[in-house]
Amino acid sequence: MENVKRGIRQIDRAARTYTAKAVRHTGLNPAELQALRHITYHEVCNQRELTEDLGVDKAAVTRLAALLEKKGYVLRESDPEDGRSKLLRPTKVATALKSQLISVESGFYDWLLSGLPEEEAAAFAATLERLRVRAANERQAGFSHLIAKEGEKPCI
Repeated sequence: MENVKRGIRQIDRAARTYTAKAVRHTGLNPAELQALRHITYHEVCNQRELTEDLGVDKAAVTRLAALLEKKGYVLRESDPEDGRSKLLRPTKVATALKSQLISVESGFYDWLLSGLPEEEAAAFAATLERLRVRAANERQAGFSHLIAKEGEKPCI
């Protein structure tokens, strides 16, 4: 099982590294690209949501948002529902970059899967989809099956 976990992490890291190299002309680092993926996907998000998605602290997201704004990729504005919170919206430049990122990432995964026979690729895709759905459901449930209840050890 350790091989599966390591393999998934290594493939993800390779895809992110390739994507960062393919769009290095933008001047965005991998953390900025990851934040921009989230912002362009959701079209508007607050910094708290970005903090949760990236798994970093509020200060890091604040710095990241300021850099993305300075580089012309996001607009920060006050949240009308919570004046202390900031909303992040992608600019037209960010939206245009989104399609380029999708194309680059798709190209990487197409290349990667082209090394598998068709039936193996289909079986892998089916298994991956079942795992994706399971992970998404657990996330929506607040990771209730994984987070330790009082007096229990966490599932790690």
